[in-house]
Amino acid sequence: MEILRNIDLLVLLVALPAFILLDAPLVAWAVTGGAWIAGRIGMEAAARKRRRALAAANRNAALGVTAMAVMGRVWLLALAILLVGLLDER
Repeated sequence: MEILRNIDLLVLLVALPAFILLDAPLVAWAVTGGAWIAGRIGMEAAARKRRRALAAANRNAALGVTAMAVMGRVWLLALAILLVGLLDER
């Protein structure tokens, strides 16, 4: 079951040889991979805060934490895409 939880990291590792074989910019793999991992860490931290809020019977706080975490991850990945575009102009 642990493998299924981390399948996205496995896909990230498998994508590296594909990037190399296709002569794709490695900066794109590195930046998006770093942003993905940072987003996962942020979601795990938000999940811990959400569990604490639910344990305290504060459903509004739990919903707010979830919304902020999801929107934060979207913004993080969008900024990563922008950063790749600025760093690697082919």
